[in-house]
Amino acid sequence: MTDIRDGDVVVSYWSGTLPEVSFLHFISFRVLNPSKRYILYLEKDLGYEGVVVGNMEERLKLLNIEVVGVRLSVLMKEMGIPKFSPWNNSSVFRFGRKLSRNSVNLLWNLGIRRGLFKSEVMGLTQSHSYPFSGYSANLPYRADLFRSLIHAKHSGYNFLYVDIDICFIKKINFGDSPKGAIAQWGTDNFGNSAYLMLPISAGDAKSKILCLLRSGVSALPWILYNHERVLDYGLEIIDCAFMDPAWSPDSVIYQNSSLFFENGPHVDNFLDEVSERCIGIHWHNQWNRTPEIGSPYERLLRKFQTDFDKL
Repeated sequence: MTDIRDGDVVVSYWSGTLPEVSFLHFISFRVLNPSKRYILYLEKDLGYEGVVVGNMEERLKLLNIEVVGVRLSVLMKEMGIPKFSPWNNSSVFRFGRKLSRNSVNLLWNLGIRRGLFKSEVMGLTQSHSYPFSGYSANLPYRADLFRSLIHAKHSGYNFLYVDIDICFIKKINFGDSPKGAIAQWGTDNFGNSAYLMLPISAGDAKSKILCLLRSGVSALPWILYNHERVLDYGLEIIDCAFMDPAWSPDSVIYQNSSLFFENGPHVDNFLDEVSERCIGIHWHNQWNRTPEIGSPYERLLRKFQTDFDKL
């Protein structure tokens, strides 16, 4: 196995039990990037702990994947981010949350907009510090926030955050996007921080992202990475055809990401397609899927395992 000596750093984040299906993500990364450092951050906040079970821990060690504990609550405090609004599952809280959500449109129309944000695509939403918002218990939002903060811990490096439901197809090259890059959200014109590249040279983007979060702006991608803000950051939006084939009309799995785990007549054409065009395949969660023999997932896993054994 090649020693880790590259100055770049790639990170991911998980809360809960690390899914078996995520192994394709890790092994594809290592085969294509044998000398790059990779850190898997496992959440340690009470009630949201990330854990690695079974022989996955040993397999990650063989891949030189560092596993590091992190507390989002501590990271937020260190970065000067407003706290989550208090959360519990009491009947009083649930009633308050319902009233809070139902009042958003009224308050917006009255011009009372502090802590409220509007997206042309997703509509109105609240900040995570808004009374009764409940975002402290929202796992996708916790990941959204982590993605956009953790780069500050690696400011001296070319940095990439990537979700663990992405299979790498091409090696990572920070030189291709010197000002930074972000995946496209489906076919919409805003970014998806499931893949967020911030090279050393993207210092302006890093500063602006942190400044907005410190001011209370929501970490939801359609707010923090809306089209206007992405342009202001200077980030390139990676077309879904290159990262998210299930959203691309040009793909044989268009609108059906489940085909990634299924055998059938689409497999050869799909694998040819991604080999020619894609830098990665975002398979969108599906953590409990058992890949069929001969499916794109299973064939890629076999290929990367064979290639890894040769390293």
